[in-house]
Amino acid sequence: MERMPADAKLRVAQKVRALIRDEKMDAKQAFATAMSMEKSGRLEEGGVYKRAPKAKSTKHAYANRAHANVDEGYND
Repeated sequence: MERMPADAKLRVAQKVRALIRDEKMDAKQAFATAMSMEKSGRLEEGGVYKRAPKAKSTKHAYANRAHANVDEGYND
């Protein structure tokens, strides 16, 4: 098995502490969760979880307004 770099160990340890303290997670589950996050490249410095960017909406704002107007019986 490959050894984990010191900075990765620190990120995992910080995330484990946060999960146990804030989420009241069991220690073994917290470790497994933090390792999974690290393995997928989702932990930043300090053990902060890096979220995926939000998907852009394909709906247009004017379509939502037009729908609201129909519901209100409003005519342009």
